[in-house]
Amino acid sequence: MRQHSLRPHQEKFVKKISGFLKDNPEASITVHPIEYAVKEKEYILFFEAKKKYFLLTHHKSAKDFTERDSLEVDKMSVKDRALVKYVSKKLSDTVMFTLQEKCINFVGSDVVNTRFKKLVNDRENSFRHFFVKNGTNDRVKMYASESNVPYNGFSYFKLDYAGEIPKALHKAYEKMNDLNDETPRKKYLEQRKKEASAVSQVEKR
Repeated sequence: MRQHSLRPHQEKFVKKISGFLKDNPEASITVHPIEYAVKEKEYILFFEAKKKYFLLTHHKSAKDFTERDSLEVDKMSVKDRALVKYVSKKLSDTVMFTLQEKCINFVGSDVVNTRFKKLVNDRENSFRHFFVKNGTNDRVKMYASESNVPYNGFSYFKLDYAGEIPKALHKAYEKMNDLNDETPRKKYLEQRKKEASAVSQVEKR
């Protein structure tokens, strides 16, 4: 969530695809970005709320927000009592009960939508990088992103190729999927469960 860079094994797979297009001038692919928009925007919302709270309580401006600050904000719990109390004080509507509603009121939906739009654009640029680099970008047809609930809880790119998939690419794809299921992904899955539980606890209060 909120990340736009490809992971190392994903980069290797995309690089193999771009190499295949380079070696086969008649080949092309179509790409459908599938975004878990609801969850992505929720993660952006919570981060931006924590960031705004951090800047205000540390008397810092946005331009002074460092990478170290970003890591500290990332680690901050969304159920932090001081944060929830601060956000609740800024309510324009006293019937707002959920943490999401309170954070939207605190941050503003425009900020979330702008950040999400940039995220989608940055992901496309990351994906296209190797195709642009080797001159095959014109044979990559990228459709507008679709909002959906992915099978594994992650936004992803769906690739279509009209023809038999080369064994080397198929093997690389399987290897990438194996790596996706390893510890790093499981770690983030556990983190999402904890954050979802935290939000649920706050909303019940």
